[in-house]
Amino acid sequence: MKSLILSIGGILLAANIAILMLLTSCTDMVLIVSSSVILATILLIFVSTILNIKDAFKIFLSLFFIFNGIVEYILSFFVAAEETLKNDGFLIAIILLFLFQLICLILINSFSRHG
Repeated sequence: MKSLILSIGGILLAANIAILMLLTSCTDMVLIVSSSVILATILLIFVSTILNIKDAFKIFLSLFFIFNGIVEYILSFFVAAEETLKNDGFLIAIILLFLFQLICLILINSFSRHG
């Protein structure tokens, strides 16, 4: 299962790079942010499968990370160019969603050990 997650993540990352570089005229910042979102989502799913948590939590976390990854991926297309990156609300939303997922992973890991 772990190797399947990594291979699907690699395929999605390669497809993202190929589509954004070859077929569309997106900025480099969109490519970087969308690729980072895919990597972060795959990493969170992979870490949740490695941790010793209960199966119901693993299923919930996988679905939760996939849903948030799709939302973050869509938000990554609205990230502005590099000059106005300082006050970009979409980038802030992506970072906050990632931090929320990380906090959920930590809390569920601690609750699953004590429960």
